[in-house]
Amino acid sequence: MKYSTFLIFLIYSTFSFGQNDSTSVQSNTSYSKFTLTFSTFNHAYWILNGTTTYKLTNTSIEVTNTSFGDKKGKVIFRKTFRDSLVSDINNIGLDSIEDFYFNYCVMVTSGNEYFISFKTAKMTKKVDLHHYYLKQVADMVNIINSQLPDKHKIHYLTRNTKQDCKLW
Repeated sequence: MKYSTFLIFLIYSTFSFGQNDSTSVQSNTSYSKFTLTFSTFNHAYWILNGTTTYKLTNTSIEVTNTSFGDKKGKVIFRKTFRDSLVSDINNIGLDSIEDFYFNYCVMVTSGNEYFISFKTAKMTKKVDLHHYYLKQVADMVNIINSQLPDKHKIHYLTRNTKQDCKLW
């Protein structure tokens, strides 16, 4: 009888704490759990330059570089910033773009690769782009670059990037 009472108490307390946690998440703004990760590399320079990753939270940006073959990157830049940066990025409409874009004008083993992981309290989205230009991504890159020194700025494609080739 003591064990069953303890088990019921344990289940009830676990359920109660879980309810309190979800209520507190709902009371916060959608920006409270904001994380955006943007990674980029170029196939031709990957071995020499590795992968660069830009991680934004609701209060900071961190740039890391991971050399080819390494599992852990080295932080090369870190900065805190104004809160409105998150709302600026949320207003771009990243949640409305597709999950995958491929530029058939560029070989699979060539060009630039871009990976976006976007997470808020309400959603999670991942987008992969193979040497593909999107205005929403360009707008996001401009916002990120506004917080970076020149040597760490993202070099994204331009709207003039040829990408209208057909597979067949």
